[in-house]
Amino acid sequence: MQFDFDTLSAQIPPEMLPWIIPGAILLTGISLSLWVAYIGSLWLVYSKAGRLGCLIFVPIVNVYTLLRIAGHPAWHILLVFIPIVNIFVLIMAWFNLAKVFGKGSLFGLGLLFFHWIFVIWLAFGRSEYQLHVQDPRKSKTDEFQPMNVRPT
Repeated sequence: MQFDFDTLSAQIPPEMLPWIIPGAILLTGISLSLWVAYIGSLWLVYSKAGRLGCLIFVPIVNVYTLLRIAGHPAWHILLVFIPIVNIFVLIMAWFNLAKVFGKGSLFGLGLLFFHWIFVIWLAFGRSEYQLHVQDPRKSKTDEFQPMNVRPT
C-alpha cells in the first residue's frame, strides 16, 4: 500500500500548506522539552531518595527502584508483571511516593492523574525524602535531652 501525496494535498487547503512543517517542528520541540523536563524531574526524585538517577533509563530496574523508594517490599516487582494487579500496585506506589516525600493523599491523586506536573513539583519542590529505616534496637528513651538547659 502506497501513500498518495496528491490525495493528501487535495484534502489540505492551500493556505495551510506553508504552516504544516513549522507547526510540526514546533510540536516536536514542545514534546521533546516536556520529555527532557520529565526525565530530569524523575532523575531528581531518585536523587532526593538517595538512589542513582541514571536508573530511570533501565527498563525494569526503574520500576523496581520506584517501588523501593515508595517503601514497597522487593517482591512487589513480581506483581507488576501480573495484568490488572500491576495497575493497583502502581497506584499504591504513587500514593506511597507522595507519603514518603511528606505529601498527603491529594498529592497522591495528583501524581496519579496529572503525573507529569506533580513529578516536576516533587522534584523541584522543597519536599524531602522521609523514609528512614529506624534501628529497632534504639528506642526514644536512648536519646537524652536535658530540660531547662540553655545552649552556650
